[in-house]
Amino acid sequence: MDLKRMVYRPWSWLLGGLVVVMVALGILEYEKRPVDVNNKNKVLVEIPPGMSFYEVPDLLYEKGILRLKSAFYWAALQKNAFRSLQAGEYELSPSMSVNEVLEVLVKGLVKRYELVVPEGFNLFDIAMRLNRLGLCSATEFLQLAHSLEFLKRMGVESHSLEGYLFPDTYWFVKKTPVERIAETMIRRFWQVWNENGYGQRAKAINMGVNEVLTLASIIEKETAILEERPLVSAVFWNRLKRGMPLQADPTVIYGLLSQGSPTKDTITTEDLRAQTPYNTYVLKGLPRGPICNPGVKSIEAALFPADVPYLYFVAQANGSHHFSVALKEHNAAVSRYRRGASVQDDNGRLP
Repeated sequence: MDLKRMVYRPWSWLLGGLVVVMVALGILEYEKRPVDVNNKNKVLVEIPPGMSFYEVPDLLYEKGILRLKSAFYWAALQKNAFRSLQAGEYELSPSMSVNEVLEVLVKGLVKRYELVVPEGFNLFDIAMRLNRLGLCSATEFLQLAHSLEFLKRMGVESHSLEGYLFPDTYWFVKKTPVERIAETMIRRFWQVWNENGYGQRAKAINMGVNEVLTLASIIEKETAILEERPLVSAVFWNRLKRGMPLQADPTVIYGLLSQGSPTKDTITTEDLRAQTPYNTYVLKGLPRGPICNPGVKSIEAALFPADVPYLYFVAQANGSHHFSVALKEHNAAVSRYRRGASVQDDNGRLP
């Protein structure tokens, strides 16, 4: 019997096994490379809550993110990440290595959706944008926007969230509760309101928050020219003091919209007679509430109107407005505007 062969055979087996393991590990390290380093196209991958760790590499492989599923297991073993993957919606690409993919999933770097709320957007505009982004349905958002319980919780003394959804850019992840989406915009409004001391000014001029936002929202819709907003505000303030109806076309349009009519670019004589709580041709004073979500400049214009006696204004062909004190002058300006002429002559003198 060859005792020497018996003694050294187990060592040869062990050495051979070690070689096999090292080769396997080398292959796994090699397979951690990106599927295609030049393919940076984003692939949307959603890992639902409750998905087991072992299902994740299957999903990633099917989506073309992994070269080899076992390479993902090996990377997770090295980083002790078997229990660290977070559920969510991710943007991954075939140009990412296994380690890069694993890092994204462990850190929970989920896809965020950009919600841009421009100044002058109303509830319906925001609801449709949220719906298009897939963050919530328009119906779900509008229902919440009229929830008296939610309004009370957010300190909104109105019948809806109109006016309190501050225009800004927001970022949300998929499946963010609709309450949190609305709350984020409302909290931003209160932050701006309080930081700028608007509450003190409103109190000084004997106006509530909702009244300020209502007037500001009308100003927002009447002119896009920042310098004109205090003048437009002055017109409305002067009319309110005299008990004159505001006769603001945007309130007519919003009143019809609130009753289910589609948005209109022009209004008819019949529209001006529509019985809605927003129609300032029919009602005197401010309408029921805001007609959009105004920005800072419109809020400030409502709080600080220009010291001018104007009672009328009409849009000119270039988008600016002509302001008048007397009705006769205003009617002349309207006549010229409807003929397609500028309200002012070439020398800048009134006709």
